[in-house]
Amino acid sequence: MNNFITIQNNNIKINQQHLKKYMDSGFFYCEKHPIFDIYLFNSIEWKKKEIVWDQNNRIFKGIVLDNTGNILCRPFQKFFTVRKLVSDSSFLLSNGELFSYADTGFRAFEKIEGHLCYLFWYQNEPIITSQKSFTNDISIKAKEILKSKYINSITQLDKNNTYAFELVTPELRLLIDYGDIEDLFLIGVINNKSGQLIKDFKNNIFPEPKKLKKLSINSIFKLNQKNKEGLIIRFDNGEMVKYKFKWYYEVMNLLNQSLIYTDKIKLINKKLIKSISNNVIDKKLEDKIMYNSNYCKEVTLSKELSKILNQ
Repeated sequence: MNNFITIQNNNIKINQQHLKKYMDSGFFYCEKHPIFDIYLFNSIEWKKKEIVWDQNNRIFKGIVLDNTGNILCRPFQKFFTVRKLVSDSSFLLSNGELFSYADTGFRAFEKIEGHLCYLFWYQNEPIITSQKSFTNDISIKAKEILKSKYINSITQLDKNNTYAFELVTPELRLLIDYGDIEDLFLIGVINNKSGQLIKDFKNNIFPEPKKLKKLSINSIFKLNQKNKEGLIIRFDNGEMVKYKFKWYYEVMNLLNQSLIYTDKIKLINKKLIKSISNNVIDKKLEDKIMYNSNYCKEVTLSKELSKILNQ
């Protein structure tokens, strides 16, 4: 679509007719802020595999607009996971696209397994939200951390940018064990007007992911680290991809295959994740999973996980 994003009177706007067409597709949702007349747009989780992503709708991953379509929060566009290396100059992405990187340089960063949040300003008020909701537990925790640690420091930030973070906290832990760390890791700064990631943003406020020393793509594909999700690869042309380690895929696949999502299984899963990250399979937990046939599928989980963790 042409003129999807335009600049009018120095305001960056989404074309309202195009916006309506995407919303009418049934693949995206809109959430109003509890106080302000601003709106968050994202993809519907259980329909995301059906979405045909294009250069316009890739922005519906946490974008926030006011009631006239002005862009207030400009998130990362939807980007994809590397599935396999095809040649010395290309790889296959999770959306089936063949990505060529022969003519562009890149930088690689640790992929923090947290919760994606964005900081932006509306009427000179700083607002931090999760990618999915203004009011969920992630947003609430992000606001707490921002207020307790950084409320005075963020006055140094440029309000014309959107600041992207991974929220890490033991309260909302996923698989990777970050210990007692509770913080907002700055993973990118996007200029609201251009939509471009600011490459060399000088940050002296927030923690950041580890940047890897210069590696070749082939070297990256040989990496496989325990208790780490993977890497984010940023190319000089502005494109980004995710690369997840084999260890992470194997553990997540086993967990997904073995659990039926009842409350009891969620509790078992939480304890199992703790055991996995400590490289220990608790015998009582193993027995509970193996013999609780009312809530589990056929499971050979602990033996397979032991193999993965002890490789």
